[in-house]
Amino acid sequence: MEQTKERWGKRFCAVALMRSLVCYTVCSLLEVWLMTWRTSDETQVLVGLAEDLLGKLAILLLASLIFGFSFVLFRLRIPSAATRFLHIVVLFVPIVLVSQSLVGDATLDLQAYVAYYFFAVLVYLAVYGICMIASSAIRKRLG
Repeated sequence: MEQTKERWGKRFCAVALMRSLVCYTVCSLLEVWLMTWRTSDETQVLVGLAEDLLGKLAILLLASLIFGFSFVLFRLRIPSAATRFLHIVVLFVPIVLVSQSLVGDATLDLQAYVAYYFFAVLVYLAVYGICMIASSAIRKRLG
């Protein structure tokens, strides 16, 4: 019984780490593409730009690790609705960090920030809901 729990724990950690690394790879490639797109050919690569990119990649790594290991919440012995709510809240924090790092250097006024985060929350909840419906359908089909 102990070996089964130990194997399950190792498997969960491996899957969570793999999920984190895939998320980080995709997000960092998108960030590098955005950074390249914002700079023109004439712009020299400055130390400030490199530090900004490294800072954003560090934020993406933290957010990816939180995303990868956030599924440990589904192993808790609490009602399903509470688990989903906690998962939404836990994942919302890294999304805000990443969003802030993407638009933090832009010159946006307060009204634009409020509108941005309002629509970001709507998109986040829609994507989360679609992913949960799809995973539920996949589980029912396989099980």
